[in-house]
Amino acid sequence: MSKISGVLLGVAMIVTWLSPENRPRLKTLAPWAALVAGLLCVSPFVLYEARSGMPMLHHRLVNTQLGFGPTFRNLGALIGGQLLYVTPVLVFALVLIVIDLAKQFRKSAANRMLFFCFVIPSLPCLPSRSCLA
Repeated sequence: MSKISGVLLGVAMIVTWLSPENRPRLKTLAPWAALVAGLLCVSPFVLYEARSGMPMLHHRLVNTQLGFGPTFRNLGALIGGQLLYVTPVLVFALVLIVIDLAKQFRKSAANRMLFFCFVIPSLPCLPSRSCLA
């Protein structure tokens, strides 16, 4: 899952760079150097996955989801299963962080970047059947 979160962190950075007030920064070397550095780091993994028929994606998105449709029971089991992995203090802290990031979202480009870089990479952490097994 860290590989997927890492890719989504890159997506969050691109979303931030494409915002109107950050577009001038695309004319500098920094975002392009970061993009090249990130691609160099993940290219061996991507090439391996492509040559192997994408086994990680198949396992994560197909094998672990068989027989689990969108029902309230499954939703409850997924959310409940995830909550068993964390302490109440951590859940409370995460809720406070998300609320603060949402309140500060429109104040500056940096605040939007913090929001996107927290929320987008967190998406794979949403419950899935494999987390309950």
